[in-house]
Amino acid sequence: MQIKLIEKYSNTNFFIILLSSIILFLTYKYNLYKFPEAINGPLMPWDGDRYLRPNNLLEMINSQYFNSFPLYYFFVGLFKKLNIIYLLPIVQFLMLHIISIYFFKILSKTYNIKIAYICWFLIILNPIFFKWCHAANPLIITIALSLLSLSLLISKDNKIIFTFIVLILLLKNDAKLILNYLILSSFFIFKIYKRSNKLILILIIFSTILLTINHLSLLNESTSSGFILFKESAMGYDIVRQGAVLSTLSNEVLLKCSYTEMNSIKNHLCMIFSDLDYSLELYSKRFLYGIFWISPNWSIQYQILSKTMLVFYYVFLIYGFKKNINNLIYILNFIAPFLLVLPYILDGNQRFVTHAYIFITPIAGIGFYVFLNKYFKWKN
Repeated sequence: MQIKLIEKYSNTNFFIILLSSIILFLTYKYNLYKFPEAINGPLMPWDGDRYLRPNNLLEMINSQYFNSFPLYYFFVGLFKKLNIIYLLPIVQFLMLHIISIYFFKILSKTYNIKIAYICWFLIILNPIFFKWCHAANPLIITIALSLLSLSLLISKDNKIIFTFIVLILLLKNDAKLILNYLILSSFFIFKIYKRSNKLILILIIFSTILLTINHLSLLNESTSSGFILFKESAMGYDIVRQGAVLSTLSNEVLLKCSYTEMNSIKNHLCMIFSDLDYSLELYSKRFLYGIFWISPNWSIQYQILSKTMLVFYYVFLIYGFKKNINNLIYILNFIAPFLLVLPYILDGNQRFVTHAYIFITPIAGIGFYVFLNKYFKWKN
């Protein structure tokens, strides 16, 4: 009788909302307890000064990083304008939870409710995700918009205009998501190709091309010395001092590629074409550091948590890979952030690639579900 009641109420909106509310409260309190810097605010200042500093629209637009993160600048600016900046963390938490509930509903229709619960728990209880809710940083909005984009694309419904707007917001929240934007937009256009008005489809394709050109030009601009440093980006001095040491980048290449402390994507492309062996060594190592979250700077507790997360995702990715009808969109979007940030510093804080795990959550969730079924069959 109790099992039937659990099954009945677990399928209702009330149950998932109640469970979400409890977890929201607990994780919010956990962040306040875990991070002393969150007590006064309770905004955590991680990389947040740049977004909190502008006091008006003109200062915001003239900010050095505005072109790369315009959506989050406006998002934080609205809270400052209304003098409710202290509410920013809880609103970010709420956004993550509301979109996660929508993600849950889509997965329950696309797969089944057990897989939906597994994936939902992977998102909501993942400390790598929810710790950023307290920070003045665009990452948590990136995570939420990635989750919403994925939900809309795997949904059987065609919310054409809404999906198009969400994809634009995803790109405008962080210019480094250009590869994710291109992959998601391609799947989106393919999905609606035969189901949408031709004029709307042409406008969407044209707008996507214009946005892509604009953001590629942003990535081609020199960035700040605090983001890509000469030694870290060109000479291979990475986070564990295991850079491209088998070969030395020649002075001729440095001069030809105009390497300075303000490097850009074009500098790295020049280096690749000028010294392929050096580049392969440097970038392959950086890819491994990123994919396995290698860093000497984290606490033991965080090392354990992050590695546990990675082991779970990668092990059950294998179990779920053959059982998923959307493998291509998931895997491509997972790999994309790692590829794009190879020229950037892997400084022990893999925030540039954190959102990537959203895209393989459905595969890992299905894999865990398959594993449990096999385990219980073997046990019986």
